Order: sequence, then C-alpha cells, then structure tokens
Amino acid sequence: KEDAPSQADCVDLLDELTRSDLEQLGGVSGRCARIRARLPAPQPLDFPKEDVQLGKTKVFLRKGPHTRLEAHRSRVVSTAAVLLQSELRGAVMRKIYLFHREAAVVVQRVFRGYVDRERARSLREAKASAVITRNVLMSYHRKRFLTLVLGCTKLQRLVRCAVAKRLGAAVKIQSLWRMWCACGTYWGLLKCIIVLQNRFRKGVAVALLRGMKKDMKNVGKLQEEKERLKSEMGALKAMLKSQAKSDRREVEGGGREKVL
Repeated sequence: KEDAPSQADCVDLLDELTRSDLEQLGGVSGRCARIRARLPAPQPLDFPKEDVQLGKTKVFLRKGPHTRLEAHRSRVVSTAAVLLQSELRGAVMRKIYLFHREAAVVVQRVFRGYVDRERARSLREAKASAVITRNVLMSYHRKRFLTLVLGCTKLQRLVRCAVAKRLGAAVKIQSLWRMWCACGTYWGLLKCIIVLQNRFRKGVAVALLRGMKKDMKNVGKLQEEKERLKSEMGALKAMLKSQAKSDRREVEGGGREKVL
C-alpha cells in the first residue's frame, strides 16, 4: 500500500517514543539522565530494516530487534522506578527532617522562653525591691515632713488669730467713731435736702394749678387742641397704613425674585 509507513519510519517512531518518555520523567540532561547513566547501556537501535515487517494491525520483529527494544523499555522502566523510589525516599526523609527540625525549634523556643521568664522574674524582683525601699523611705520622710508642716501651720494660725483680733478691734473702734462723726453731717444734709425738695415741689404744684385754672376758663382752646390731636391721629394712621402696604409689596417682590 502506498499510505502504509515504511520500515525506517517505524524505527524512527520507536526512537522518538523512547526519548519522549525519558523527557517526561525529568529530561535527558537532568536527573533521569544521571539515573540512566548509572544503568547498563543497551545495544543501539541500529538493526537492519529487513528485521521489521509491518502488518495491517501489528508490527512483526525478529528476535534481535525485539530484544533491543525490550532492553530499552526495561531501561526506561528501571529509570522511572529508580526516580519514583528516590522521590519516595526523599519525601519520607524530608518529612522526618521537618519533624525533627520542628521538634528542635519547639525545644529551643521552650528553653529560650524559660530563660527569658527567669530573667524577667529576676528583673521584676529587683524592681519590686527597689520600689519597696523607695516607698518605705518616702513614707518615713513624708510623715516627718507632715509633722513639721502641721506644727508650723498651727503656730502660724495662732499668731495670725492674735494679730487679726487686735486689728479687728482697732478697725471696729475706728469704724464706730467715723460712723458717729458722719451721722451728724448726714442728718443735717438730709434735713436740708428734704426742705429744698418740699419748696421745689410746692412751686411746681402751684404753677400747675394756675395753668389748669386758666385752661378751665378757656374751653374753646381745649376743643381746638382736641381737634388738632384727632387730625394728627388720623394722619398717623394713614401714614402707618401706607407704610405697611409698601412693606408688603417689597416682601412679595423679594419672594418672586428668589423663586425666579
């Protein structure tokens, strides 16, 4: 058949499949390459093309090419098995290492915490002893100081009380004497003022009485005054109404401007 692959194409395909498997396991130049280098190298796949026959659904090989392919396959499988075993051993040892490292970290943390707590306890004890000593000395000196202050305050209070009593007596005598001297002058001035006020009020009352008598005699003048007052009241009312209207118009105009 023209579309069927040739014998050389099948050999190249097998070689490519072997290389792709190795690359999936880790790369030719990587870890798989190092593992593969330690294993015994099989014979190369350079058998003649006559040893391979292609069928419709199968490939027929002679014993030599089949042995070589199996050797390559076992090498790939061995490489994968070694890689998996190394990864598993690495994972197990990594887990053990992490467990031991975490345990060591915990032990170190506990020991450092114990050391720091002991140091903090010693510092607290030293600080507490210093505070107690300071408080005892402070209480002693405070008590002594308060005793002296109370004694001085009591003495000052007694002295000030005596001085205040003397000054209060002198001030009281002086105030009584001044009040006695000022009372005569005050009562004399008060009497004069009352007399003057009475005379002034009398003159004002007499003048008002005379004016009222004259007004009672002149009845026509009173009526004129009454009419004049009525006209003034009417003018005032009209002026107030006009002013109220103007104010209302101004307020309405301002409201319309705000709305606009």
